Amino acid sequence: MIRPVPFFVPYATGVALLTGIFCFQVTCAAPLDEFLSVQQETRPFHGEVEAGWDGMNKNLDAFGVQKDPGSSGTTIGDYSGYHLRGGMAWAERIWTDVTFNDHSVKTPYDNANNKAYQAAVQVKVLENNDKIPAIALRLSGWGNGSGQIVKGSPTAIFGTEITTDSMVLQDPKDRQIQGDVIASWALSKTTSVSLFGGMGTSKVTVGDMYVTIGGCNYKLTRGLQPDEVNGGMDSTINGQAVNAGDPNCGVSSFVLPMSSYSLPELPEGMYISYSAKYYQFGGMVQWQDDTWRLRLGYRLQKWDRGELDNSIASMQPVDKTVYDTNQHITGEVGYKLHPNVAAFVRAQYMTNQFLGDVPYSYNLFSSHKFSQPYGFMTFGIAAGF
Repeated sequence: MIRPVPFFVPYATGVALLTGIFCFQVTCAAPLDEFLSVQQETRPFHGEVEAGWDGMNKNLDAFGVQKDPGSSGTTIGDYSGYHLRGGMAWAERIWTDVTFNDHSVKTPYDNANNKAYQAAVQVKVLENNDKIPAIALRLSGWGNGSGQIVKGSPTAIFGTEITTDSMVLQDPKDRQIQGDVIASWALSKTTSVSLFGGMGTSKVTVGDMYVTIGGCNYKLTRGLQPDEVNGGMDSTINGQAVNAGDPNCGVSSFVLPMSSYSLPELPEGMYISYSAKYYQFGGMVQWQDDTWRLRLGYRLQKWDRGELDNSIASMQPVDKTVYDTNQHITGEVGYKLHPNVAAFVRAQYMTNQFLGDVPYSYNLFSSHKFSQPYGFMTFGIAAGF
């Protein structure tokens, strides 16, 4: 039986356990599933932790992933933040890992700050033996959240003729439960290959929704009223001025029946809160010796958002294309500075910017934003214990 050589020669400490406690107390984007593998460290209470800065701006954008083809000379946003990640073997066949991210994205019109977390347990069920790979089963929970997100560009309200100056969604968040099967082959003492496949369920929820129309700020809610033409009940969009005394609020409230605009019924989630499912598969090649570690990973993810995807064809005002697939390519170079400490540089590229990694960011109003590729760089330190 051939085992891959761990990148670090570890020593005992409780850093990973402390990292896990920190993550759950904070209740903190995005999964780095391109690097899924059957764990190399099997000694109980040993593992690896890392801390890194993640970012993308004009100084790092060597391949033009920020360029917005729709407007000359502008970009689709700067990205910056940090992450903490830790993994530890609790027993020879049981591995756990946790991640916390804090990131912000800014564009000429929109901005948002996102906190993300991930926690997983992985159980090895089969050892690598000749051509038979090591097999592990992995169960993870991950999610994202923000105090609010701001869309500063004009937007048509749910396919109607009413256009907002800006839109604010309060307390958006998503929660995912995911299961994966991972297979890893140790081709030599320095080289290994991994493949994985999995699926998950997602729940996106958003709090209050506010829009500004003609300088007046309205809270939008869904309502029901009798449909006098077709019978039964008709869903409506109700707007209530936050401050009716504002001189800009000539109209303190309004009701927009969906049937009046020949639009489909509006569900309770209003196409901003919804449930979904997804599937993914990919793999990684890793080479390492006593000084260097090189990793290259790929992930394909496919989403099914049900009625939200169906609504885009009739109600999305800009681009009626459903974006439900994203591909990720991630490469990493690590160099050992000390027997237990290494520096690394990581580059991540995605064909549809953050699609699936921050599920709450995809809704009826924002779906057209996911047509472009994106990427970012990470500079960090990893330590074995």
